[in-house]
Amino acid sequence: MAASLPACRSRDEGDLAVQLSHCSSTSMPMLTSPIGRGGSPDDIARVALFCASDLSNFMTGSTLLADGGTTA
Repeated sequence: MAASLPACRSRDEGDLAVQLSHCSSTSMPMLTSPIGRGGSPDDIARVALFCASDLSNFMTGSTLLADGGTTA
């Protein structure tokens, strides 16, 4: 079952990313974190890049949270 988002046009694709792409920026509430802004795709890409790089070669079984401090 697809998640429903308020104030967004409903679509039957079932994929949350597809559902979000059909939402206008004025219909979605701004989600902020303790650092004072919402996350961006670039924020997540930097974490993924770190995980794929040699900088993370000593890490095993770790969970990295890229949530702007929401769970801190």
